[in-house]
Amino acid sequence: LTISKVKELAKKHNATITAFLGGIYIYTIYKLYLSNKPVKNKLITMLVPCNLRKKYGGNTMRNFTMFARVSKDFSTETTLDECISVAQQQIIEQLTTENLDKIIHSNVKTEKNPFIKIVPLTLKNAIMRIAYRKVGENLQTCIFSNLGPVKLPDSFSKFVKHLTFSIAPSFSCRQQLTALGYGDNIYLTFTRDYVENSIEKEFFRTLSNLGVSVKIFSNYW
Repeated sequence: LTISKVKELAKKHNATITAFLGGIYIYTIYKLYLSNKPVKNKLITMLVPCNLRKKYGGNTMRNFTMFARVSKDFSTETTLDECISVAQQQIIEQLTTENLDKIIHSNVKTEKNPFIKIVPLTLKNAIMRIAYRKVGENLQTCIFSNLGPVKLPDSFSKFVKHLTFSIAPSFSCRQQLTALGYGDNIYLTFTRDYVENSIEKEFFRTLSNLGVSVKIFSNYW
């Protein structure tokens, strides 16, 4: 995907590139699996990681990230424009410094709780694993992570045609989408642990219908 074209379309929708592509992602899932389908639960939640180094600065030894949960109830018919608008609004609201400060404060407060400190580590690990499986990933339908622009040293960038960035599917989120910018293009990578590729087809078909030139390559034969 050409960065300039995606930026142009995102601007028309008053959205960032992340919100624009994320909105298309959840709309694709809705269109394929929920629209005009007799499904009781029509809530789609997309997890969007945020690099906190950009907001708080500094270097960290480990990942320093928080997440925005973009949720949309598709009980009524919805348009692509509405999905992009919802993604833009919720990402901006949830990733403000004030909101992130509250989440970090809550996490640290829980960690320093004296009653939790005296619980044996083996028991805490067991409880956390159960809670994560029951609540953690089950709260979201998919993940979309945008790494942003990537620059390589001039000494070897001319030898690199393209880059890929991928997230391994998990037991509950069986398909993931990632993006990064390199050179003049945006590279999107779908990863999944099942054979069907209808989401990828519909996603890129939507982009093509919007006027984006798409080139697809895959290791799935």
